[in-house]
Amino acid sequence: MGRARVVSTSGTADPPGVAEPLARVRRVEDLSGLMGERGRTVVVCFSGSWCGSCSLFEPTFEAVAGELADPERAFALVDTQELPALATAYAIQTVPTVVVLRDGVVVDRINGVVTARELRRRVSAGGTAGAGPTVAQ
Repeated sequence: MGRARVVSTSGTADPPGVAEPLARVRRVEDLSGLMGERGRTVVVCFSGSWCGSCSLFEPTFEAVAGELADPERAFALVDTQELPALATAYAIQTVPTVVVLRDGVVVDRINGVVTARELRRRVSAGGTAGAGPTVAQ
């Protein structure tokens, strides 16, 4: 199993790697761009560079992204200090928080660190764990 390649939405890699891309969202508009077609799922990990738990969880998120990303499912990282407006729009109160979106609607939310197995299960379920509010884009 390879490490996910982290790609900024401007198209430059942050660090080089293999496997599927993991977008690092740098602007609020970038997340809308990732959503693309109707029915696409976007799995977003909100974290902070200052957060120890986030540093521990990010490799797990990257690994699961490398396994599960495909044309219908994208993965992204958002630093809440860099994009506080996006964190506010998705009601992020703690980090790390993973938000699963489909058509701009929050269909699942995972607060805190979880195992790769649990993250895989929740992402693969595609939001059957519960629906959330629509967030303006």
